[in-house]
Amino acid sequence: MGQRANLLIVRNQSYTLYYSHWCAYTLPVSLFWGEQYAIRFIELQKRVDESGWLDDKWAEGGAVLDLERRVLLFYGGEDILYDVPLRNVLLGLMKNNWPGWEIRWAHEGIADLAAYVGYPTDKVLSVREASRHEVSLAPPEEKKWVDLVASVAFSEQELLIFPLEGELENFLTRGPRLLDGIEKSYGLSSLDLKEWSDRFPVGGFHIDVKGEKLQVWHAEPDPALTPRLKAVWPGWEIINQRNSYESQAACTYGRLQFQELNQPELLAQLKTMLLSEPASPVETLVRFAEKEEAAGKRVEINPDALQDQRYELPKQLKEELLIKAIMNMNKNLFHSLEGTRLQLRTITMDDAAEMLAYLSDGEVSRFIGWRLMHTMEDTRGHIGALLAREEAGTHLYAAVVLKATGAVIGNAMLFNMDDEAGHAEIGYVFDKGYWAQGYGTECVALVDNFAFGTLQLRKLYACVNPANLPSARILEKNGYTLDEVLSDGSLRYQKENGLIV
Repeated sequence: MGQRANLLIVRNQSYTLYYSHWCAYTLPVSLFWGEQYAIRFIELQKRVDESGWLDDKWAEGGAVLDLERRVLLFYGGEDILYDVPLRNVLLGLMKNNWPGWEIRWAHEGIADLAAYVGYPTDKVLSVREASRHEVSLAPPEEKKWVDLVASVAFSEQELLIFPLEGELENFLTRGPRLLDGIEKSYGLSSLDLKEWSDRFPVGGFHIDVKGEKLQVWHAEPDPALTPRLKAVWPGWEIINQRNSYESQAACTYGRLQFQELNQPELLAQLKTMLLSEPASPVETLVRFAEKEEAAGKRVEINPDALQDQRYELPKQLKEELLIKAIMNMNKNLFHSLEGTRLQLRTITMDDAAEMLAYLSDGEVSRFIGWRLMHTMEDTRGHIGALLAREEAGTHLYAAVVLKATGAVIGNAMLFNMDDEAGHAEIGYVFDKGYWAQGYGTECVALVDNFAFGTLQLRKLYACVNPANLPSARILEKNGYTLDEVLSDGSLRYQKENGLIV
C-alpha cells in the first residue's frame, strides 16, 4: 500500500536521493508552484543512499530537480499519468511558474530519472513476463470502454482502424503473430473517437504491414518499451512516439480523429486538482489498521507508511500563482497564432519604428481610439502602456507580422475581457499600405478562433467608426452582426460562439 516515489536534487555535479512513500499521485501538485517550493518539498522527504532506488514495479512517480542545468524531469500524478491532453496543459502552465527552466516529462519513468543522473538503468528495470493473454482486435462491448486505438495499413489501398479495450502491452508483445488473427470485419475505414467516448485513449499503435514498421504512442511511462518490442518484432522498424497521439492520426491521413480538446474544461479540471486539499493517506491507513486490530487481526505497518511530509502553500498564494500561470499561458498562445499569410507575436520596443509609420498617419488614427503618435518616444511610451495592460491580465496585444517579409503591418488586440460573462472586445489596426488586401479579414478570423476555441468566450464585440465601412465589412465577413448604435455614434458589432450551447 502506497504511492512510492524517488526524488533527486542535483547540485555540484552530484545528486541527493530521497524517498517518499505517498507522494507519487500528488507529485505534480507539489512541483507545480515553482523552484523554491519544490526544493523545500523534496528536502522534507526521507534522504536515502543508492539502496533506496526503486524499480519500475514500485516507482509510481519521481522527479529530478537539476539546479545546475535548470531542468525539471518528472512523472507521476493520478489523472495526468493517463491523460495526455490534460498533462500537456499542466506542463504548459508549469513553465510560467518555472521561468528559465526546462520542464520535461519522464516518458520512461524511473529509467529516465536514473539515466539522467548516470545511475545504471538495468538496476531499476524489473523482469517482465511475456503476456499470455489471448487478444483480438474486436471493439469493446461498450463504446465508452475504448482504451486504445490500432490502425493497420495492410497495403497502400487498405487501411483499417480498430478501437480497442485493454493494455498496450498485451497486444504488442504478440509480435507479428498479432497480424495472423486480425478479423478485418472489426476494422473501420474511419473513426471519430468523440462519437465513441468522452475519455481520451491512453495509447495506440500503427502497423505498416508492407513496410514492416510499427509506431506506438503511450500515455503511461513505459521503461524500455522500444527494446522489448524489437525483441518480439524482429526485423521490424520500431518507432516509439512517446505521447504523440498526433503521429497516429498522421499515419491514417486524418481518417482517425481524436476527441476535440476543450482547454477551459481541462483548465477547470486542473484547478480542482491543484487547489484541492487531499486527504491524509496516513490517517486512512491508521483507521484501517485500528479497524483490523479491533476485529482481532494482527497488523504490521511499514514505518515509512506513517510519514507523509508535505509542504503546503497558503491557498491564496496558490490561487494567485495559478491565475498568473493561466494568464501567461493564454498570452503566449495569443502571441503564437498563425494564419496563411499572417502571424501574431509579442510587441517589443524594437517594433517602435514600424508602428510609428502607421500610428503617425492621421488617416489611420482617426478610426481607432489611440492618440496620434509623432515621435519614437511617443511610440515607445505607447508600447510600454500596452505591455503594462497586458501584464494586468485584461488585455492581449500582438504585432501582426507579414510572414513573407517579416514586416510588422499592424496590431491585433483582445481587451475588456470579462471571464465571468464570457465576453471580450476585439480590435485591429493596419498600416494604410496593407488595406483592402484581405489581411484584416484573416487577422480577425485568427483572433476569433482563439477567443472562441481556446478561451471558450461566449461573445465578442467590436466597435467601428461609422465612417470606416471597410472595417465593418471585415467584421461582417467573419460573421459579426450589428448589435447597436452607441451614444457616440459608433457601431457595435457582435458575434456569438456557435460552439457553446
